[in-house]
Amino acid sequence: MGEVSLVIPVMNEEEKIVQCLEVVFDQFLKFNEVRKIND
Repeated sequence: MGEVSLVIPVMNEEEKIVQCLEVVFDQFLKFNEVRKIND
């Protein structure tokens, strides 16, 4: 049982990291679109 309780927080941290990467990537794509319009 102890091992299971240790795994859950790790998964939550990974989900947070994935969400952060998705947000950053989304901002990066929007930034690229703006640059294309300006060029």
